[in-house]
Amino acid sequence: MAHGSVKTFIALGCAVGAACSAGQLRELGKHERSTPALAMPFASVPGTPPAIEPRPAEPHAEPASELRVAEGAPAPAEPGPNEPAPAEPLVEAVTEAEPQAAATPEYHEPTLISVARETLIYARPSFKSQKLGYLRVGAVVSRSPRAMGNEGCKHGWYRIQPEGFVCTESSAILDTEGPSPFSELAVVRPDRMAALPYAYGRSRYPTPPFYAKLPSKLEQERAEQDMVGHLRARTAEAWKTLPNNATPAPLSAGRSVPLPYGFSREPGVVTGRAMPDSGFALLGVYEHEGRRFALNTDFQILPLDRLKPVEISKFHGIRLDEQVSLPVAFVRSQNANLYAGDPKTTGLSIARKLDYREAVPLTGREIIVSGLREFLGPLNVSVPVSRLAKWKTAFQLISLGALILGGAVPTQEWVHLVGIVSLWLAAALTFVTGYDYLRTGLKHMD
Repeated sequence: MAHGSVKTFIALGCAVGAACSAGQLRELGKHERSTPALAMPFASVPGTPPAIEPRPAEPHAEPASELRVAEGAPAPAEPGPNEPAPAEPLVEAVTEAEPQAAATPEYHEPTLISVARETLIYARPSFKSQKLGYLRVGAVVSRSPRAMGNEGCKHGWYRIQPEGFVCTESSAILDTEGPSPFSELAVVRPDRMAALPYAYGRSRYPTPPFYAKLPSKLEQERAEQDMVGHLRARTAEAWKTLPNNATPAPLSAGRSVPLPYGFSREPGVVTGRAMPDSGFALLGVYEHEGRRFALNTDFQILPLDRLKPVEISKFHGIRLDEQVSLPVAFVRSQNANLYAGDPKTTGLSIARKLDYREAVPLTGREIIVSGLREFLGPLNVSVPVSRLAKWKTAFQLISLGALILGGAVPTQEWVHLVGIVSLWLAAALTFVTGYDYLRTGLKHMD
């Protein structure tokens, strides 16, 4: 009977509460273990689509009729003189290639190239239909061989892979119109299997200038008055792990980057400046006259050393198994430490610095006390909070506040000392109050 009651007591203890006594922090070092990374997201590139049945368009037909799927469908009858041309099947899509590999592209000809900041995709060949999304500037997609209509679009609507229609009036061009400078520069495609699809950077202060082309040293000195002192700071070393890309022929020839439709910029070599702490996705990194420059997705050239690299977030969950169970805490401070040792014998020492938002398994001592109260409640037995328990909580709060503050003001050593002493006092009171709770519970375990 006593053994079964203990099991019931533990089960109830795991069902309530979420705090950990400061006196048990020394146990964290024993339970600390590496946390597994989250699984990467699924690729957003569709696989090989099924064949699309070509069929004559019907007057006032809903778009679903144009997207009906059938395998081995017979060829449709020839359209009448007053009927629009039937929808022609698109070419199959292929799996997206690795960003740096010169492998088969993610599209087949004929293609459509986006030359606007946002080339909108519609559900039907009409500006009145639903918007499905948009293509970024430089995006290349497969298209239907000929226009599917020209309602409100003089140059015609083209159906694109894998879904939707695009107007080629001003925001997109066809591959038959010749080579596009946008597709030449946007050779780096987003890696949808990576934690971040591009390399990203945030502007430092002073903010970087936007160049219309790869600038000469004289042009850099005119645009960046603090250039000599800035280069001495060696901020470019933050990007040493990011490899260079081959400089595209238009930039090597000294030509300016093309201006996407929908953008405006100042004339000249310098077209503007970035806002403080603004972020950029980088299409490529090129070395030019001993300095590295980046091309962002808005087709602007920036000095790479004036950007701070965006690091991939380390925040993720923790796997629960036989060795790690609830409760789990997530670090909310950027100056938190994990302590090891015994507060009664060897004392506590900093084992390591805890990462921001790191998952840390706890011992669950406070949960057991809450479970004890739940277990003894139906027996009309109360477990009131003792005076010592209140002092223990007070010392816990003082120690946490002092240790966090001590990391922010390392010159004030007394603040850190107050935190350590309070932590020891809380640990000692935890053993005393824990024994009182255990003694009360054992009387009713029969």
